[in-house]
Amino acid sequence: MFHFIYSRHLLTNFIDFKTDMELNAYKIQKSCHANVFSTLCGKLNNYSDIFMKVVKNKKICNITDDEFNAIKTLKNNKNIIICRADKGNAVVVIDKIDYINKMNDILKQKQFKGAKESILKEKEKFMNKYILKLHNDKVIDKETYWKIHATGSSYATMYGQPKIHKLNYPVIPIISSIGSYNHDLSKYLYDIIKNNRPSKSFSYVRD
Repeated sequence: MFHFIYSRHLLTNFIDFKTDMELNAYKIQKSCHANVFSTLCGKLNNYSDIFMKVVKNKKICNITDDEFNAIKTLKNNKNIIICRADKGNAVVVIDKIDYINKMNDILKQKQFKGAKESILKEKEKFMNKYILKLHNDKVIDKETYWKIHATGSSYATMYGQPKIHKLNYPVIPIISSIGSYNHDLSKYLYDIIKNNRPSKSFSYVRD
């Protein structure tokens, strides 16, 4: 019987693991009868395949225990916000109260205003009524109708990404429309525009 000793920090590359198994098997080839060696290789191959299938279904950690505990501590800290920076792949740890205050300052600007709770259902109903008319007028087919039809919509979500290259780290608002009443319609229109524009554009908008 073969026993495998496994550490979650060691096995991260299955190809290297299989190669190591084969190399170790060939080290004992000279000491074994051909039939015994063939049987041994077959068993090693089978057990290594079983082992890799088991490992693939488990979470493999590629960081040390200290790093894992540090991340867990940050995650459980209710006084901070962990988010992405506005540019680059940096991760920012910001004071929660400071983050909330900066987001509230943005919401006080004139482009934002409060809305009654019923407005979401009203907009969803209005849009669904319009696309139903498009379907009845044979402008869109049944498949497209159900693709862009909205149901159980939620409000768009705003979150902030700090500009770490600027003084006092101002926060830029990001509006995520995933789950909103017009999200699927927006994706549908995006695909139409994308598929019908020239392959090479002579102009573009730069951020």
